[in-house]
Order: sequence, then structure tokens, then C-alpha cells
Amino acid sequence: MNILFFSEQSPFLDTRVGGAENSMRLIAEGLAARGHDVTYASLRPDAGRAPRELTRNGVRIRLCASPRRSLRGRLFRRFGLRGSAVGRVFDGLAWARVRRQLFGAAAKAGRRFDVAYVFYEMDFLAQALAARDAEMRGMPIVMRMAGVSWADEIRAGGPGLAARIGGIFNAVDAVNYLSPSSRDLVEASAREVGLGFAPQSSFLADIGVDAGNTALGWRGPSEGPGLTLLCATRFSPNQKRQDLLIEALGLLRGKLPFRATLIGDGPTREPLTRRLIELGLGEQVEIRPFAPQAELWEVMRGADLLCHPCDHEGVSKIILESMMIGLPVLASDVTPLPDYVIEGETGHRVRNTPEAWAARLMEIAGAKGELPALSARARTFVETAYSVERNLDLYEARLRDLAEGAPPGKSRPGA
Repeated sequence: MNILFFSEQSPFLDTRVGGAENSMRLIAEGLAARGHDVTYASLRPDAGRAPRELTRNGVRIRLCASPRRSLRGRLFRRFGLRGSAVGRVFDGLAWARVRRQLFGAAAKAGRRFDVAYVFYEMDFLAQALAARDAEMRGMPIVMRMAGVSWADEIRAGGPGLAARIGGIFNAVDAVNYLSPSSRDLVEASAREVGLGFAPQSSFLADIGVDAGNTALGWRGPSEGPGLTLLCATRFSPNQKRQDLLIEALGLLRGKLPFRATLIGDGPTREPLTRRLIELGLGEQVEIRPFAPQAELWEVMRGADLLCHPCDHEGVSKIILESMMIGLPVLASDVTPLPDYVIEGETGHRVRNTPEAWAARLMEIAGAKGELPALSARARTFVETAYSVERNLDLYEARLRDLAEGAPPGKSRPGA
């Protein structure tokens, strides 16, 4: 198969990307290793207008001119014009250039994509759908549904945005949900914001983590009564909830010895740093920017517990990597985390209040001797359910079905 992947940010460059992009990279590299012709397209991280091409691990990487980085785009954002009628016209022209640099160039070279696998980024999806009717006539499009940030956009943008997003979602050929509970969350969120979501077909799959590159290395619980905590995720409002952990640590000050490291960047980092100082936690809690993967894994090996507070989540890459390394997990008891953070078996979950987080941390600190057994069970679970090779078989089959004109339908993981 000739397969196209697209996400606005490229996981093949030395830039920080999220779990979705890293998952897509694993799928792309795995399919390339199996002999498929794989292109991974993204936007250039600079203001260059000409496309760039390079190759990594058998994947052809194409970087298109970014509407986000152009001088006009930066000026429009600076003066608040991007959402205006003029701004929308010029934004559309910039995205049309992305379409020409990717689909038009491929068609001119006599190359056809048999199937496209695309993150749920609306501007590019609209161009891919247009290309499906023109340059790449009939090309099936799979949309990776890894979260519900689009619901927050609709709440802010109103019913007109819901109609646009719903039209795009319902026009793709298949939706890739990551888990049963993730699908339930998406459907519930769509109902809540009035989005008439009726995908043409769908399937359940997530690539998981590469055991070969995530060696077991947890050094075990620290000595003594306290806890060494790690939280590594974006400081993002309406989803990530580092504030719950910080408030819980404020409640534990003077009651439980602890040291905590929060790794990440994002809009809530600065106010939460100020809150740490107000609570007198400046010497016990450190906030660091995102770290290279090897450096992050080393911090994970030395911690007692990964804390992952959130209001909702997809299939969290940091949680799966923690399980693979052996670091025990305490996460919010929210959909769809119970699919893989199974209470007492693969990790622990807790209600989303500071008091509940504080009480659960005290409980875990008092039973640190049980953490190695929990760690071993989590490692076994993720090796079985979230093995790259196992799940790559599933992706290959589903994409081939679409390329050959057979919708994948709704399926169970591993089906």
C-alpha cells in the first residue's frame, strides 16, 4: 500500500510532540518496515514556503509550508484578524497551498495514496476531503480520534463551528477510536455540544508502546516513609489537572515526606508555579520544561509513582510507557482510563478532588511494599494488550480493507 500520514506537527523532528503524533510515528515506521510505501506529511516548523523532504526509518517525510508560520499568518494573529472574513480567506489560500504541495505534487509525479491516516485537525482534513474528490479521487481517509478538544472549541465557537466540524467528521471514510471507553467519551461529548456525529465506519485500535525501546528499568520504591512523585504532561486547561495534585500536596505538607517533579509546558504552568509558592511548596516541588525522551525515562526509573490528574484522556502514552518501564501509576478515575489503569491490577485511580488525591497518596505511601507486585502486573498487561507488533497487525488489516474498498466496520480490539 501507498499510505499517507498527516499531523500538523512532525514526530520525526527534534521538537516536542504529543502522544498522538508519537503513536502515528510508530504506526508509520512499522508499516514501512513491512514493505509499504509510507509518507508522513506535516507543516514546516519554520516560515519557509518551499516543501522539504527527508527520510527517517524508511518513512518519506514531507514538510509543507505552514499557514501558522507565514508572515501574513503571524500578523493576522497579532492583530486579531485570523477569525475575520479577510483572515479566513487568506487562511484558506494558505491551506490550499499545503494541498498543492502534498496532493498536487504527488499526482503530478504519478503517485497515488491508497489511504490517508490523519489526526483530527480540521483545516487539513478539509483539504484532504477536497483532494479525495480531485487529485486523489476515491482515496479513503481515516481520522484518528484521540480526544475531545474539538468539543471545547465548539463550546467557544458556537453552533456554526459545530456544523463545520460535524460535516468534516461525518465525511471521512473511517474513524479510529482508541478504546471502547474513548469511543463512549467522544459520542457523549458530541451529544453534549450538539454535534450530529454519525461516522461512516469505525474501528478500535491503538498502537501502544514499543517494548524493544522501553526497557524495564524501574529501580523500585524508595526507602523510608515518603514518596517521590512524577507528573509529566502538558499544562493544558480543560483537560490536564496538575492543579489537583498541587492542592493535594499542599494538604500533605508536614504530614507526609515527599518530593515531586512536574514536567511540561503550556498555558497553566505559570499560574500553577505561583500557586506552589503560595502553598510553601517551592522546595519540595520542582517544575521543569519538557525533556528529551531518554532524560524523561531516567526520571521515571527513579520515581515511586507517576501521577496523572486529568478531566479526560485518550490512551495516554506517558501512562503506557510508565507501565512498560515498571513505574506504578496513580491516575484520575475518568473515562477512558479504566480501560487500562485497572484499579489494584495495573495501577490506581482516584476521584478528582484534592482531598481524595491527598488521601490516596497517604494510603500508597503506607503500603509501598505492594508497589513492586503492581509494577510487574502492569508490565505484563501492557506487553500483552499494547504491544506494537500485535497492534500493527490490526492497523495493517484495517487500512488494507479501506484501500481495497471494504469499510472496516465497528470492531473489538484485537478482532
